[in-house]
Amino acid sequence: MKVGVDARLLCLPPTGIGRYTAELCNHLCRRELEVICYLPGPLSSAYLLDERIKLRVGRGGGELPKILWSQTTLPQWAAHDCVDVLWGTSHRLPFLLPAATGRVVTIHDLVWRKYPQTMRKSTLWAERILMPPAMRWADRVVADSRSTAADLRREFPRCADKIRIVYPGAGFEQCGNTAGLDFLAEFGISRPYFLFVGTLEPRKNLERLVSAYALVPAEIRAKAQMGIVGGRGWGGLQLPRLFKDKDLGSDVVSTGYVTDAQLSALYAEARFLAMPSLYEGFGFPVLEALSRGTPALVSGVSSLPEVGGDAVVVVDPLDETSIANGLIALISGPRREELAKRARTQAQKFSWETTSLEMESVFHESLQIRRRSK
Repeated sequence: MKVGVDARLLCLPPTGIGRYTAELCNHLCRRELEVICYLPGPLSSAYLLDERIKLRVGRGGGELPKILWSQTTLPQWAAHDCVDVLWGTSHRLPFLLPAATGRVVTIHDLVWRKYPQTMRKSTLWAERILMPPAMRWADRVVADSRSTAADLRREFPRCADKIRIVYPGAGFEQCGNTAGLDFLAEFGISRPYFLFVGTLEPRKNLERLVSAYALVPAEIRAKAQMGIVGGRGWGGLQLPRLFKDKDLGSDVVSTGYVTDAQLSALYAEARFLAMPSLYEGFGFPVLEALSRGTPALVSGVSSLPEVGGDAVVVVDPLDETSIANGLIALISGPRREELAKRARTQAQKFSWETTSLEMESVFHESLQIRRRSK
């Protein structure tokens, strides 16, 4: 089977969905599928793709040119390559494809419907315009979690029969834990720590997390710094000012982007991950942490309890006191050690081998639909 992939996110700095795309493409290759990745610009050096994957690369450009590329150049390339299936890895499909070409789209979340106020306006409008038609045109729609699948069925009831749940695998199979720990001091990490990992944007609830950490008694904060890992996002969050206002000093450090090897090492050494997001379609950092034997604090909404299972502490994302109590339990009590024993067992429920097998099955379903339609 020849699979064309909308791999536009692999042009950007690393994200959870970018890692999902790269890992799944690599494992589809191992299943002896022919994979062709279509990119609007150069491949980011953050991603390592199997040498068997073919690349078609455009000239790059801003967000609008990339949208135009996805509706013009990408389907032209797919038609020229005679792909059996075109896979939209993140919410979109081209308007025009050959009638015989299968169409599969992965939907990671419905942020644009549930929390539109937490999105950039340009991204919000792109989702509003391009996701609903992708749902209609797709032969099969892949959801990352039961939570996202339920959201899709409520929002698009006519598409309910198309939806298939395919969980992602546990990440970091490429890099291992090879970074060492010498870089910790460079980031200002000088004692045991816990992590926040994600783009700095309103939906991640970081401001409330920092405020909750400030509620933790100083003698307990002294036992665990807070490390914030992620690229600059949007939404007006001013971290230095927030740290100063909360009188946190060196209790909180911000690393910016890190390499996958560094992130893997950070997870492995962390006391726990804190991810009290307002909404997540899957929550890749939770699974990444669990795969390194590190438990997590998560909000009790959307997919996060589903992914974390019995290796997480669940809190109310809108209640700073609830978050603070969760932090205290994981910093100073025996709860952390109990959950750490369960972390890898929970992560082992998610494997890229299973994901690639189930995705191949979805691709075959799409092809069968196309053949019947002839």
